[in-house]
Amino acid sequence: MAKTPRAQKGFVYEKNAWNALKKMGIAGAKRPAGGSPNRPDIEIKYKIARSQTHGVELKLSPSAAGSIVMQYIEGKWVFGTYKGSAEKEFLFNLGDRKQILKLMNTSGVAGANWRESIPHLQYTPQGKKTLFAAKSLLAAYKKDIIKFGGQNEIHIPIQPHVISDYYNHKNTHYMNIGTHGFFLLNNSDPLKLNSKLKTKIPNFNNSAMAIIRVRAQKKQATGDYQFSMELEFKAVKFSPYNIAPTRSKTDVRIDKEKLNSKNNKPLFDAFNGPFPKK
Repeated sequence: MAKTPRAQKGFVYEKNAWNALKKMGIAGAKRPAGGSPNRPDIEIKYKIARSQTHGVELKLSPSAAGSIVMQYIEGKWVFGTYKGSAEKEFLFNLGDRKQILKLMNTSGVAGANWRESIPHLQYTPQGKKTLFAAKSLLAAYKKDIIKFGGQNEIHIPIQPHVISDYYNHKNTHYMNIGTHGFFLLNNSDPLKLNSKLKTKIPNFNNSAMAIIRVRAQKKQATGDYQFSMELEFKAVKFSPYNIAPTRSKTDVRIDKEKLNSKNNKPLFDAFNGPFPKK
């Protein structure tokens, strides 16, 4: 039996979380974002305030937090299309500040293996994929993963607030990780939930480690692949709250026992309103 790709599991998790929170009266009316990159995964609100909704990023477990394609064109690495997309422009500007293309094309320890190797997946100046010394995508991937995978990936440490900035840029102020719980992004709390809580919702910035990762990325659903620069977070501390706990890292059903636990009760009580004054 074929495994369900992680991306598809993510979409199922969004639906499961939205349905569970809708029953509790705190999910916004908009259905989950699915594959739409420029809006929050789901929205949450006070039970009594239908119009005031705020975005939540949903993750099954610590993972990638956004990516941009990297292309090899006529002997050098460049960023893929980014203009016109706020999400991609944010990542391009970050990569530009961190001199990612310099590492990949000219100098720097982190990108040495990328400068010394010619990828088998390349692009024309018009942005179309083409293969070099490989008869198929599968053959190209097998060669490129040896050259650019594993220890040859580029990893650049960054502050976790960069990931919070990225999601705030998409009007998203909260994150829920199915295995680790509920967090504020940059301490942004537009629903002012923490003003009602003795045990506070933790700030993601103080709860994780983050890197820029440049890698060969296979698309499990199609067998295609690409090179990408992505944000990634790991080593996440557990939050005392979880608004959409999964049964496990691989089982994306909502764990109702954990959802309705006494640990979560103060948080869900905070959704009863009224909206606190400044």
